[in-house]
Amino acid sequence: MTLGSPLATWGLTLTPALVNDPGFGIVSELTTIKAGTESVDLTQIEIFYTPAGAPPDYIDGGRGPVAVHTPPSYDPETPMPLVFLLHGYTASGAIQESYMQFTPLADEFGFLYLHPDGRTETEGDFEQFWSGTDACCNFYGASDDDDDYLLALIDEMKSLFNVDDQRVYLIGYSNGGFMSYRMACENSDTIAAIASLAGATFFDPLDCQPPDPVHVLQIHGTSDGTILYAGGDIFGTNYPGAVATVEQWAAKNGCDIVADTSAPNIDLDGGISGTESTVTRYISNCNPRGVTELWSIIGGGHIPTLSATFSRQIVEWLYAHPKSIDESWVDFEWSGAKYGTEDKPFDTLTEAANATAPAGHVKIKGDTGVNSSSETLTIERAMTIEAVEGSVFIGSPEARIFEDNNRSGFIARR
Repeated sequence: MTLGSPLATWGLTLTPALVNDPGFGIVSELTTIKAGTESVDLTQIEIFYTPAGAPPDYIDGGRGPVAVHTPPSYDPETPMPLVFLLHGYTASGAIQESYMQFTPLADEFGFLYLHPDGRTETEGDFEQFWSGTDACCNFYGASDDDDDYLLALIDEMKSLFNVDDQRVYLIGYSNGGFMSYRMACENSDTIAAIASLAGATFFDPLDCQPPDPVHVLQIHGTSDGTILYAGGDIFGTNYPGAVATVEQWAAKNGCDIVADTSAPNIDLDGGISGTESTVTRYISNCNPRGVTELWSIIGGGHIPTLSATFSRQIVEWLYAHPKSIDESWVDFEWSGAKYGTEDKPFDTLTEAANATAPAGHVKIKGDTGVNSSSETLTIERAMTIEAVEGSVFIGSPEARIFEDNNRSGFIARR
C-alpha cells in the first residue's frame, strides 16, 4: 500500500523501520481497526508498502506477501523474463534459494525472480509442500489449488511488471520439480520452459495432456536414493524415472523418441571430479517451442553438491528456450477470401500457412471483424488452417486463441 491509503483513513502513521528498506515500516501509534463488531489491535504490526512509482517488493497471490527480486536493470518499458524457484518437500523458498543461489544471476542476466513457499501440512510433521503430481507431495489430502496459486502469482506479476510473456520459466527441486511438471501440464500456454532437479512428471501420460509445447530440462542424479533415477513409488503411488519423464515429454512435444547423446559432458556436481554429467537431447522433428533434454549426474545423489556453474547453466538453458522463437516474418494483408503479400496473393489461409517464408513463419494483418480495428493475427503452430468462423481463425487442435498487447489473435505454427 502507499502512504495515505488506507493508512490516513484509519488514522495510522507509518514510521521507518530499523532496517535499510524503504518498502518496510512499522505502525507506531496505538490504534485499532473496527469492522462491524470485530476490532484488530494494530500496535506494532509490521506492514509492507511500496513508495509511489517504485516496483513492488512484494506481491500477494492470496496467501500473503511473496518477495519479488527486481534486478537493477529493470525498465518498465522493456519486457523482462520471469523466473520462479519452487522448493523441495519440507523446505522453503529461502532455503532453496540459499542452496541454488539464483539471485545474483537475476541481477546479471536481468530477470524478475520469486521463490515462494508452498503450504504447510495440517497434520503429520506440518511440513511445507507443493501439491505437484499425484505422487508428490500432497500426502494428507489438502485442497488441490497450488496450480491456481502459482498462476495467480504469475498473473499478479504481469499486472505489476512488464513481464516477457514468451519467457516465463519455472525451476523446481524435488517436490518443486514435480510441481513444475504439473504447471507445464496445466498451463502450457503460459509456461515457456521448466527445469527440474530430482523431480518427475505424472506416471500416467493421460494425466498430463498439454495443448501447447513446453521446453523441458530434467536433471537427475543416477544414485538418487530419494527420487529414484529409474522411477519408483511414494507411499504406493508411482512416478516415472528420469528417462521415462523426458521421453514422455518428448512425445508430447512431437519429437521422435531418438536420444541424441552427441553433446559433450558437463560439470554439475562439484563433489564429483571432472565433467561427470551426460547430456541427452530429444530434438528430432520436435516442435521448435518444445525441446526436451536430460542431464544425468553420473553417481549424483538427491542433494548434489552443486558446481560453481550449475545454476548459471540452467539460466542459460532457459534463456535459449523461450515460448516463441525469434525469426523473420512475412507480412501479408487479407481482404475477404484473398490473402497474400504485396508480391504474391494467397487464395486460402492453408496456402499462406504452407508458404515458403524466410523462417517458416507468416504474419497476418487486418481487420478481425470483431471491433473493426486493425489487429495482428500470428500463425505460429499448425500445418493447416481448418476454418474461418466470424473472421476469427480456428486452426488445428494444437492452436489456441490468445491476447497479445490487447490484440485478439490466433496462434498456430506450421
